[in-house]
Amino acid sequence: MIVAASTGVVYANQCAGVGCDQREQEGYYVPLGRTKLDASLGTIDTWDLTLPFHDERGCNWSRVGESIPADCVAILEKAVAAIPFWTMTSKSADMRGSLRLDRARLSEIAEAWVPVITAGGPGILVWENCD
Repeated sequence: MIVAASTGVVYANQCAGVGCDQREQEGYYVPLGRTKLDASLGTIDTWDLTLPFHDERGCNWSRVGESIPADCVAILEKAVAAIPFWTMTSKSADMRGSLRLDRARLSEIAEAWVPVITAGGPGILVWENCD
């Protein structure tokens, strides 16, 4: 995940399925591992994030944006909410929260590029694109 911030460091990710967009975000990178939370294993699997962009035929949409079907938004929103995000609240305490889909930025959604809200501000959830 890339949390937006004025760092002078710009991260890029290939996204949008077979559309192969190359998007960039300035900020800091927070590794999340894989993406389906299994607290007992400490792992995450990206399938739940990829699912809204695919069906039995494969990758359906290059760019979905505001035209993403409501049922796909719901799947994506649930998958995003299951991802824990730790923030430091003081020098001695960390706080566990979770990510939220940034509904104000639905037009930016593409496979492997999902705008989120973190405790540290806006961010982009990225993973390996299917293409």
